[in-house]
Amino acid sequence: MNTDFFITFFYSLFLASIFMIIIMIIRKLIVNEKRMKLYREEIQKWEESRKKVLEEKNIKKYRKIIRKRESIRKMEEWIEKEKMKSNIVSAGVWFLIFYISPYFINIKIFFPLTGNYVGFIWWYIILSLWLYPILTKIFRYPIS
Repeated sequence: MNTDFFITFFYSLFLASIFMIIIMIIRKLIVNEKRMKLYREEIQKWEESRKKVLEEKNIKKYRKIIRKRESIRKMEEWIEKEKMKSNIVSAGVWFLIFYISPYFINIKIFFPLTGNYVGFIWWYIILSLWLYPILTKIFRYPIS
């Protein structure tokens, strides 16, 4: 292998990491993770108490717990909205990468599994499968 391979490999790895870090930063700014975690805990507690009351077969307690169902449903909806925001950010950055890369990132990288050269977009997809989880661990970003 020549040095050009290593240069393009690490350059593309650097670019892909930058794009992924940008996604993480934007998500961190627009998604309220503390509230999301609080709601998830509340929903989990409600589910546990509902199951416990069902096992006890206590109708009074069950009616009392069921009264909270509407607020739990609203919490679940709010969590889904936050997830949607996060997905929109990811999709936006992906579209940006697909739009910009043919003009600015003319990198062809040798992909050993196929024995062919791939463009930056395919390389980014391949890297994101294993690099994004690693970056989320490094930056302690929760995957939702």
